[in-house]
This record gives sequence, C-alpha cells and structure tokens, in this order.
Amino acid sequence: MEIEHVVQRAREAAVAFRELSQERVDAIVWAMAVAGHDDEERRDRLFSRVDELLASLRMPGSLREAGVTEERLEAALPELARAAFTDPSLRTNPRMPLLSEITALLRAGF
Repeated sequence: MEIEHVVQRAREAAVAFRELSQERVDAIVWAMAVAGHDDEERRDRLFSRVDELLASLRMPGSLREAGVTEERLEAALPELARAAFTDPSLRTNPRMPLLSEITALLRAGF
C-alpha cells in the first residue's frame, strides 16, 4: 500500500476533526529530527523522511509494486475492507472511517 498516501489521509482526517494536536505533530517532527521554517515545511519534510525510510527498507510503494493485480485486488476488496473495518487497531484512529472510505483507501494504494 502506498504508505505516504495513508499517512497523508490519516493526517488530513485528524486535522479536519481536530483530534491530532499540534503538540503531537511537533513531537513526531522532533522525534524524526525534521527541521523547517514553518509547520507546512516540517510536515512536507516529515513525509519525505518517511519516503526515504521506506525506500531504504526496499518496501514496495504500492500494491501493484508488491505484485498484486487489479483483478486480484477487486476480488479481495470486500473481504479486505471488512477485515480492516473490524480490526481492533482501527479504534486508535482519530476517527472511525466508513467502510467505503477503507475501500477507497485500498484502491488508492493500488
């Protein structure tokens, strides 16, 4: 799955619902030693650092790069979305996504 897309979507959702405080963003930026002139530049650099980390780990950037075909994704999508929706770790998200949002996120990661 395209991790940058997932992280960006999660941040946007959190900011939109005001559940990710600036202090938390600052803590992540500080922990990853990200510098910048303003919040936007620090966030952009944070996402760049995540990209660099994933590249250094040789992680695929998408489901397609991981060898998943579009046909296989579409066939598995209902079950994958339901499994993600019922995963207990989802409770730690800033807000509960709709099943349709999970499906859209999985498609975006293709």
